[in-house]
Amino acid sequence: MGKSKNKSKSSKSKSKAMLKEIKSQFHLWDCVSSAEQAKLRVSALALFPELLGDSPRRFDKLTLWLATVRNIVSPSLRDFFLVRGRVTIPNLEKFGEVPRILLFIDENKTDIISYINNVGEVVLSESWGVSEIEKDRIGQWISILPDFAKFNGKAFPVREIVESILG
Repeated sequence: MGKSKNKSKSSKSKSKAMLKEIKSQFHLWDCVSSAEQAKLRVSALALFPELLGDSPRRFDKLTLWLATVRNIVSPSLRDFFLVRGRVTIPNLEKFGEVPRILLFIDENKTDIISYINNVGEVVLSESWGVSEIEKDRIGQWISILPDFAKFNGKAFPVREIVESILG
């Protein structure tokens, strides 16, 4: 009977050690600094233009990328990208109030453009689901964006807004 107890304690110790190892390998999104979150958001928008669409599965590839490439997990990633209300983008008032994520693109367009132009072709082709990366990477990225997407029940001309942001 004593051996059974020792075996049980040993099993629990191994489980705790394994859990500790997993925790040291992965990070929760909320524990990542806000500066790093902003960089990851730039990367995410560059790599996964479908985030600006309205498919219920649009966060799947981002979730897998964060977990497998960056070792970051989040139980509420969708909320971080979308649940922030609507704003009017300066100089783009003609579109009225748009989802805040489009303001993020406006405020970080230089970083997004730089990321797209400097990341490896293999990374882009795999992320974008295309066989070839064109010379005009920004034009190709824009062409992958959805024409329209619904946010909170209202349709927005996503591609037209992003084209206006990037000028």
